[in-house]
This record gives sequence, C-alpha cells and structure tokens, in this order.
Amino acid sequence: MEKPTTEEFKKLLDELLEATQPLAKSYPEKTNEFLKILVGIYRKNVFTLYSIRWLSNRPMLSNSTLDLARSMIEDTIFVEYMIANDKEEMAKKFQRYLWVQLHQVSEFMKTIGQDASKNELQIDTDKVDKEYQAVKKEFTHYSKAGESDLKSWIGKDIETLMKELYEKGELNEFDTSRTSIGYVYGCWKNHLNPYDIAGYLDNETHEIGRNQAVRQALVYGATCLIRLTTRYIDEIRFASGENKHREIGEKVVALLKKMDEMGK
Repeated sequence: MEKPTTEEFKKLLDELLEATQPLAKSYPEKTNEFLKILVGIYRKNVFTLYSIRWLSNRPMLSNSTLDLARSMIEDTIFVEYMIANDKEEMAKKFQRYLWVQLHQVSEFMKTIGQDASKNELQIDTDKVDKEYQAVKKEFTHYSKAGESDLKSWIGKDIETLMKELYEKGELNEFDTSRTSIGYVYGCWKNHLNPYDIAGYLDNETHEIGRNQAVRQALVYGATCLIRLTTRYIDEIRFASGENKHREIGEKVVALLKKMDEMGK
C-alpha cells in the first residue's frame, strides 16, 4: 500500500472539522464543574485545528503547525489526567489556580516597573491578592531553598502526566508512542534549540522539515481532536443522561479508523 499523501491527510482533517463543527458551536444544557472546563478546552482545540489546516496550505508558515499540534497534545493529556483522577475536584482546582496565575503576573509586572492594575491587563490587584491568599497554601511548593508558587495548576510537567497515565493503563503503548513523539517534536518547535534552528540553515533542509511538520501536525492534531470529541460527547451524556451526539461520535470514530488504516 502506498504511503498516504499530505493532501489525503488534509482531506481527512476537513471531514473531521466539518463533522465536529455543530458540536463546537453548541453549548450543553446541563453541566458540571468538569464539563464547564471541557467546553472551553474543546472549542479552543477546534479553533487550533482550523489554524493548523489553514497553515498547512502555506508552505512558508507551515513549520508553525507542529507547534500548534503540541498545544493540542498537551490539552488532551490534561483532560485524560483529570478524567483519571477525580475530574470534578480537578476542575475546581484548575479554576482556583487562576488567582495564583494572576498574582504571579502582577508580581512580575512590579519587578519591571509596571502596575498591572493600570496597564492594559487591568488586573484588580486587591481582589487578586485576597483570592490568592485564600488558595496560596494549596499551590505552594516547599524546598530547601524556601517556598514558591507552583508553576502550573497540576504541579507536574506533561511528561510526568503521560508516564502516570501509561502506568495506569489509561494510555496504551500506541497512544503513548504517538503522543510522546508529537509532543517532543512540538517542543522543539516551541523553544529555541539547536535541533530546530538547524532546519532553517539551508533551503532544502527547511523545505523537507516543513513538509514533515505539516504531515505530523495533521496526524497529531486530528488524533487529539478525535479523542477530545469522544470525551466531550461522553461527558455531555453523563451530565444530561442522554446520548445527544451519537451521530457525531460515530463519524469521528470512523475517521479514526480511516486514519489508522492510512498510517499502516
């Protein structure tokens, strides 16, 4: 069997985006704490995949597709981790971290002579400080050097989350392999590093690299949206007691099987 072309992957992505558009536009009638978060995550990732698809037709910009796919992988891993670890409590914790995040921004602005309450951020620093004090203990990291705020709401990096999900059997070997490789490639695009910069040093290498980036981004991005779609539909069903989006679910599962066949 011949290797699928990039155009065939683009066509599959178009089918996926068309199938999931109604789901992204609607809002669940009944929600819980986790589903409230998942609505935003899902819509964000649909828009991200649209961006990947748009960039895939613009060769000079296509290297950025893999960076965007990395973002989708990260969001997908967070969703899987929340589901595997008391999703309702995880969702509440995620929302509480907002005050730590805003506090960190406000403090950073002070170090460079900026007032976050008066510049375009317009942060209500009094309210933020009050709310921050209420959640500070939960998000404090203690070490020999002293105490500091956690750099993320979960307190773990994405690599650790993937390892834990794999060890619990929440991600199988194939899922982990595909996800981890895509995440590594995306990180190389996201941060200044020798591997990525080497791909810009001559035109031939750059062309090869950006073509590979597009193919990888299309596959990783589609895989993530399919997984998020099935999770989203499941959560809507749990909250409402009705299987309202069965047809969309069947379409995306069929597209996943088609993509897996293309990858063989």
